[in-house]
Amino acid sequence: MTGTPGDSSTGGGPGEAWPETYWRLAVIGLVLTLAISFLGFVLARGDGPEYALALTYVVLPIAFGTFLVLARRGGRRYLLLAVALLDIETLFVSAVFAVGLAYAILIPLIGLALLIDSARGRTMTVAFVGAGLTSFCGVAIALLYGPVAQAPRLNPPFVALIGSGIFIAYGLGHLYRLNHRRTQALERAGAELISRRAAEDELERTSRVLAAIIDSSPMPTQVLGSDGTVIVWNPASERVFGWTSGEVVGSALPPEMTPEDDRGPSAERIRRTMAGQVVQGERVRRLTKDGGELWIDIYAGPLRDREGAPLGVAGQLVDVTERVALEARLRQAAKMEAIGVLAGGIAHDFNNILTAIRGYADLVRRGLPEERERDRADLAEVIAAADRATELTRQLLAFARKTVREPRTLDPAAVVSEFVPMLRRLLGEDVELVLRLAPETGRIKADPVQLEQVVLNLAVNARDAMPTGGRLEIATANLTPDPKYIASHPDARPGPHVLLTVSDTGLGMDEATLSHMFEPFFTTKEPGRGTGMGLANVFGIVKMSDGWIEVQSEPGKGTAFTLWFPLVSEESTADAPAASPALVPRGSETILFVEDDAAVRGFGRRCLTDLGYTVLEASSGSDALALAASYSGSIDLLLSDVVLPGMQGPEISRRLAALRAGVRTLYCSGFVGNAASTDDSIAAGAYLTKPYSRESLGQAVRAVLDGPV
Repeated sequence: MTGTPGDSSTGGGPGEAWPETYWRLAVIGLVLTLAISFLGFVLARGDGPEYALALTYVVLPIAFGTFLVLARRGGRRYLLLAVALLDIETLFVSAVFAVGLAYAILIPLIGLALLIDSARGRTMTVAFVGAGLTSFCGVAIALLYGPVAQAPRLNPPFVALIGSGIFIAYGLGHLYRLNHRRTQALERAGAELISRRAAEDELERTSRVLAAIIDSSPMPTQVLGSDGTVIVWNPASERVFGWTSGEVVGSALPPEMTPEDDRGPSAERIRRTMAGQVVQGERVRRLTKDGGELWIDIYAGPLRDREGAPLGVAGQLVDVTERVALEARLRQAAKMEAIGVLAGGIAHDFNNILTAIRGYADLVRRGLPEERERDRADLAEVIAAADRATELTRQLLAFARKTVREPRTLDPAAVVSEFVPMLRRLLGEDVELVLRLAPETGRIKADPVQLEQVVLNLAVNARDAMPTGGRLEIATANLTPDPKYIASHPDARPGPHVLLTVSDTGLGMDEATLSHMFEPFFTTKEPGRGTGMGLANVFGIVKMSDGWIEVQSEPGKGTAFTLWFPLVSEESTADAPAASPALVPRGSETILFVEDDAAVRGFGRRCLTDLGYTVLEASSGSDALALAASYSGSIDLLLSDVVLPGMQGPEISRRLAALRAGVRTLYCSGFVGNAASTDDSIAAGAYLTKPYSRESLGQAVRAVLDGPV
């Protein structure tokens, strides 16, 4: 018996082209089957029935070989037919051949072997049952009817038949159990393989998504291994720090990236993160490849495997350099604003105290007889000291920029001379202050407080430009620009001018700095030492005074600021002469006096009463409005402090105007806050600066009462 079983591993399903080698083997197998079967039939003639020999030797082997070849091309149904032919062959062999007893066991097992890789479930169960029945039937035929039945030692044959049946059942049962376990194992292995492939596909997809997220993240994202080497360095890291991924991945972080003073804390931070601590926005300083400085907020956490063993550190770094710079500027601006508010508040309270000190000292001095000259001289010293303190508060208000602008005709040389003591304290001992003030310096129209602020700002800049000391020179001169100068300076104007020059021997400025120096917030000073508004204020004040600024500077050769102010006639805008007690104007009108400081209120009431006025006193806005509503007589003037608790002076004036039409207003204060920008009467000049004297109070009251409505 020969056959040509198909090899299921050599090709695909039906309709597929066979390899040339398989075709040859199939043909050879069929030829051998035909030849050997025919030879067996010829040799066995005369040993049995002709049809049984033909089926056994020729028909069944050839049909089996044909179905087996067709199974390779046509599918499993031909294989089942080939196995069925094997079972039929078993019965014929058992009846014809003496070895039929052995073939009855062997041939069904060959059929099972052919199905073992392709049959599943019911088909395999049927195949095992069919093989068992075929083997039992073949054994029975061989023992009862075949040549083996003639053997003398097989009597009675039923005992051998029962033993063979038990043997067949036990063997096939065990084989079925092994095949079942094999099938289950293959199914589990297949399911596990499918699951693993699905997991690998999902892992690959997730890896691609994560890589895309990391690469597209606008924030630098970095991953360090447990040994400190860089595993991930995304494009944002390349853009922010300058090192490419190829330069960094696989090695430690570039040492130049971390400043020396932070290398120890940085290593400790990585160690803590490896140990399990999460970093939430720790701010550090980092350096770029080209040496630039960055401020970074670090957000990082540990990477661990399923067993909890550390794998490394993953983190995102947020570049907050611009935010840090903005926060620093905001803090500086807030600090300067707070200092300004504090200075203004101190000046306000100090002015109230000075008003009472100077006022009452002047009243006492006036009441003393001439023969008490010594007491009068002592009181004059008190008044002079109060006047010096008044200058100090005026300088505080200039710093705080909380005063009403009062342009006056003044001598800039005199203003500088009076400002010299404060300048010397400001500059320190290592800076020499030199004054070259022309004796016949012309007059200019400017606010003296703002002019002092100009000199103060320029002096501060000069001091900062001379860190190891130097020389600061302030000079004044009268000069008329010639046409050539005017043509080369667009801001210049013809006519006589007064020059105020502030020069130093400091570091100087280059062309780039000169082109931006008057821009708001531009500064070359280190953080925390300047707001960038000093020169901007100088520029604005000079412009408001119809002047211009000329700057000469070179690196290492110092800087000179020349301020040009139009010269004005002394006679046309000269300040009014100081009034004497006999020249203080008097009146009989009714004045509503609002002042929260009791001492100042008492001094003002006494002065106004002595000058003939009727005075209604109030310590707050609500009291003043209630008094105005209940007073039956006329009220001619509101004399009010600007800064009051609860309700400020401008608001009192507006409400009083609604109650009583035609009431005029005079403000008196040393600190106006934001009131100057909200009330036109303050900006227009109906304002008396504290501390005031009896003369200045009487003149201001009379000027408002006699002025236009």
